[in-house]
Amino acid sequence: VLQILRESNQLASDIFAEVVAGLLFGSIHSSVPFKDLRTLFMMLTLGLGLTISIASTRVFGNERVVFWREAAPGSGMDLPRSAYFLAKNLVELPRLLLLTFFLLSGFYPLAQPRANFLVYLGLCFAAAFQVSGVAYLVSIAMNPNSAPFVMVLLCILFLLFSGVGGQTLDEA
Repeated sequence: VLQILRESNQLASDIFAEVVAGLLFGSIHSSVPFKDLRTLFMMLTLGLGLTISIASTRVFGNERVVFWREAAPGSGMDLPRSAYFLAKNLVELPRLLLLTFFLLSGFYPLAQPRANFLVYLGLCFAAAFQVSGVAYLVSIAMNPNSAPFVMVLLCILFLLFSGVGGQTLDEA
C-alpha cells in the first residue's frame, strides 16, 4: 500500500487515462440504439482492457530484481513466493476498482446505458481483474519495456476472437 501511495503521480496519471478513455468512448457512443450495443460493449471492453493492462504491467515487471534479491536462499529474507504474489494481488484490488470506477464515471453519463451503474461496475471490475492477471503474467515473463506493447497486441487479439463481431442467428 505504501508503494502505491509513494507513486501517487503514477496513480493520478492512470486515473486521468481512465477518465479520458471513458469520456471518449461515452461521447462516441452516446444514445446508442439497441441493435448497436455489441459495438458499444466492444469499445468499452477495448478501452478498459488497454488502459488496465498497460497500468498492470508495472506491478511485477519493475520489481523482478528486488524480488530475486530478497527471495534468494541465503539472503536472510527467504520470503515465500506465494505470499508475495498474493499480497501484491490483494493490494492491487482497490486500485483496479478505483480505475474501473473512473473509466465508468466518464463513460456512463454520456452513453446512458439501460443497466444500473453498479451492474456495469461489477462486470467491468471482473473484466479488469481478468486482464490484470494476464498483464501480471506477461510482465513477469517479458522485458518490462516490451510488456505493455505485448499487452496491447494481446488485448486486440482477444477482442478479435471474442465473437463480438460475428453474426447472430437473426442476421444469418
